[in-house]
Amino acid sequence: MTLPSVEQFVGDAVPARCGLASALLEHAALRRGLEVRRFNRQIVLVRLGAAVVPFHGVNGPDTSETAQLMRTHRDTLYTLLTARGVPVPRWSVFTTEQRKPALSYARGLGWPVTVRPARASGDDGATADVTGATAFRDAWQASIEATRTGSSHTTAADAVLVREEIGGRRMQVFVVAGNVAAVTELVGVPPGQTRVFRHGSTTPAHGRLVNLAPPHQTAEDTARDGDAAAVRAVAVAAVQALPGMAYGTVDVIAPEPVRAGAAAGSPVVTYVDCSAVPVAQFPTDGEPCDVAGAILDHYLDSPRWASARATPHKTGTAGTERVEPLYLGRA
Repeated sequence: MTLPSVEQFVGDAVPARCGLASALLEHAALRRGLEVRRFNRQIVLVRLGAAVVPFHGVNGPDTSETAQLMRTHRDTLYTLLTARGVPVPRWSVFTTEQRKPALSYARGLGWPVTVRPARASGDDGATADVTGATAFRDAWQASIEATRTGSSHTTAADAVLVREEIGGRRMQVFVVAGNVAAVTELVGVPPGQTRVFRHGSTTPAHGRLVNLAPPHQTAEDTARDGDAAAVRAVAVAAVQALPGMAYGTVDVIAPEPVRAGAAAGSPVVTYVDCSAVPVAQFPTDGEPCDVAGAILDHYLDSPRWASARATPHKTGTAGTERVEPLYLGRA
């Protein structure tokens, strides 16, 4: 049977049969001739030799549970990145009763700022471009309410994070095993939403998405080669900073020069995620990046999985499997 295109495959599967990330991973595995079995809406089982590798969305064994949990604790994530030498925006975390000290801190950073739950996944309760005391109070309350209505609410989850906003080119970088698989600049859309990059000398319509690296560089692209190298380097360092995380998406801001002719500031990391579907998978301009395929190729090429790939797999004959008796605690 001919495998449909990834667009057709996703259109047929999502949302009736599975989620988007899981559909992309499944299609990439099938296209590589791998044996695939769907366990549920979010989990597929891919056979590599004798090993059956489970993927939850795009997460496999090489994105550790520690790394997955850390993405929901922004304060812990920023602390770890800073300790590993990865630049992040200035930030601080406060209890829900510390709105006044937090307001003073925000004024010290300079408006605008971002206010969001410190320990929650997704962007529920996050408010960007907060300017002034009234807007800060509203954003503070939105953060608290979003956290307390969450399904996994705890007292510790009530913490509120206040972070400076840095103007500049916003990028999403996907890193696999120390290499950059895709870089996309997101332009003209508020923080936290999909943004775009100007491809060559053309400017896409507002909200459209294109690939950062065109096949033929223009003068503008050449002038920014240094910036691109710095963005890639900081993204790779961010993924490597998280324990047990071989691949992930990194949100990076490359600050613009403060004045004409001045050098741009160093790029900073605002988020690292091992679960998000990279925006480069479905560009509206330029060639798409097969990010799900890059993830599968990691498992096919990684030395860690060499033994599993080399071990022949043979399905057991029914009735021949050995079943160990339950241990009942008797000597």
